[in-house]
Amino acid sequence: MYVFVYGTLMSGFHNSIAEFLRKNSLFIGKGKTKGEIYDLGSFPGAVFNENATNFIYGEVYQINSNTNAVIKALDNYEGIYDSSFDYYEKREAFIQVDNTQIKASVYHFKKSPDNFVLISHGDYSSYLKN
Repeated sequence: MYVFVYGTLMSGFHNSIAEFLRKNSLFIGKGKTKGEIYDLGSFPGAVFNENATNFIYGEVYQINSNTNAVIKALDNYEGIYDSSFDYYEKREAFIQVDNTQIKASVYHFKKSPDNFVLISHGDYSSYLKN
């Protein structure tokens, strides 16, 4: 199973879930897909849209051990089953890694992004450095 991460689960971020993902996955590569990414405060939210002109940049991992535990940890981290948080829904998207398209699970921001800052270049890590 492939997962595309674009925020605090990417390499360079140090938290227990990011480390658990990396420990149980193979890094496939840096990737991009069409959509927009927003600064939600202490983490980003991505709106995946194959008709968008902007891109979301992130990383693709192939979960290769403890698959169910990793998926459960990711879902809990993203608040998938927490009705009081309710920011994301899990979807699938095609991610371009080099010249290959990989179908991966993604966490799609499902609320209106109108009150959040658009990260126009699509790269959350670069955004935080500036």
